[in-house]
Amino acid sequence: MDKDLFKEKAKSTIDDLFQKIDDLEQKKEKISDNLKGTMNEKLERLKQQKKELQEKYNELEKATSDSWGEVKDAFSKSADIFKNTISSISKNFQ
Repeated sequence: MDKDLFKEKAKSTIDDLFQKIDDLEQKKEKISDNLKGTMNEKLERLKQQKKELQEKYNELEKATSDSWGEVKDAFSKSADIFKNTISSISKNFQ
């Protein structure tokens, strides 16, 4: 996959994942008070991961030909971790 296509897909991925955080924040308001504390902690960790993923995306945008492979792999790994965390938290709302 060429750089531009990967960047487009990466941007789409983070937009989607960041929207899921907003959705979880709204769902949090509907859960019981004794679960809210736990969910707040999980969402705070998720927000930290969001910052890290955004930083990886920013690095991706600036990557040179020499650093592209490494930066691309770092972004992909970070995105996978983020997806897994969202999936785990989402299970609490089912």
